[in-house]
Amino acid sequence: LLGPDDCGSLLRPRPRNTHKGSYGSVVIVGGNVGMVGAPLLAARAALRLGAGRVYVDCIGAPDLRLDPLQPELMFRSLAGLDGLTACVVGCGMGANDRARAALEQALDGSWPLVVDADALNLLAADPALSQRCRGRNSPTVLTPHPLEAARLLECDVRSVQGDRVEAARALARRFGAIAVLKGAGSVVACADGYAISPAGSPALAT
Repeated sequence: LLGPDDCGSLLRPRPRNTHKGSYGSVVIVGGNVGMVGAPLLAARAALRLGAGRVYVDCIGAPDLRLDPLQPELMFRSLAGLDGLTACVVGCGMGANDRARAALEQALDGSWPLVVDADALNLLAADPALSQRCRGRNSPTVLTPHPLEAARLLECDVRSVQGDRVEAARALARRFGAIAVLKGAGSVVACADGYAISPAGSPALAT
């Protein structure tokens, strides 16, 4: 069971003589037409979690240049960014050709990658994309809810929910990744172990 003591190394005090460049850069890729709010939510969360620079690539709103609530967010295309610390792909991304191209670019990068939402559905629907994901040399984290997990595992939701730990570990083995099977008691699994997070509440179900 994950608890505060397991996260202590992530909460080290920050020295006074640091700046935003000291704390990495992350890009959130997604936001197809009508779904721009999803990457904005993820980007705002990245700021609160302590990322030094946060970029947003809204593939369905290329002219978006400002988040009035978090004006420190920067809007850039993934193709124009160098030296990223991490990439998150899939939030509100959709499933059209533009979304597929964005996922391919994210998978081919050398950065640690979080694959979420529509990007997971694209992986499930396309064996070639799944193979590219498995072939990555950098850390990869998959964050499916039970239906997305069922698609990735080619089974039904009942099977996933019947043994959530094994489903998460099967995803980790299949993709050579860390799998976070979301739910009331999210399972965080790698090929040789797992933990369960008690965090979250029904307030997240919106």
